Amino acid sequence: MSGRWYSVFWREKKGRWYVAYKADDGQQRQAVVPPEIAAAPRTRRAAEDWAREFIEKLDRGPEPEPMPAAPPQLFEAIAEDWYALKLKDERLAPSTTSEYRSHLDRWILPEFGKLAAVSVDVPLIREWVRKLRKERAATTVRNRVSTLTTLFSDAIAEKWIPLEHNPATSPAVLDELPEIPRRKVSILKPEEFSRLIFSHVPEERRVRYALAGLAGLCDSEIAGLRLRDVNLAEGVLEITCSWR
Repeated sequence: MSGRWYSVFWREKKGRWYVAYKADDGQQRQAVVPPEIAAAPRTRRAAEDWAREFIEKLDRGPEPEPMPAAPPQLFEAIAEDWYALKLKDERLAPSTTSEYRSHLDRWILPEFGKLAAVSVDVPLIREWVRKLRKERAATTVRNRVSTLTTLFSDAIAEKWIPLEHNPATSPAVLDELPEIPRRKVSILKPEEFSRLIFSHVPEERRVRYALAGLAGLCDSEIAGLRLRDVNLAEGVLEITCSWR
């Protein structure tokens, strides 16, 4: 119940209800009850109800202006924050972060960069995958989707994007990924392998052949191998990084 003084009265000449009240500065003021609130026949009850609400609003003071909505964060901003996070990850090889940068600049940001991050949803990603499928090999498409998947996973974990589920891992997106054709494995006989590593080719190449055949290393792991990673006494190789 308001402690402010007010009264409701009818002015016959004007044909309207009025509210007389004490303003914040102590002066008496009047307000007109909207005609549609207390239309003819004169309905004092409706005018009094309106007056009561009017006085309560005066007591509460002016309504605070709503805070302007923050502009939606663009996907490219999220992507740059993610890449900076990956650069600080000491577990990643330089070739991995370089590949992330290439995927962002050439494939992901041109497609989604100027969109609001939360709007990059399953239908958009499916459409993107279908376009990639027409232009690139299956492995290439999967690698780029893998980068997008990792980006979303980290962004959600860091709470940069208000999402609960990674749209890039949706079954509907996975259904669009191309199948990688299986390659037939070629197995060399011992005498064939012997001729390969003792052939008249540069020594560096013969060493690479030997590491691939005897240690089972792939070419990128051989390229990243350093002398400090080789323990000749125990016959052990420690794989610490790989290079494309």
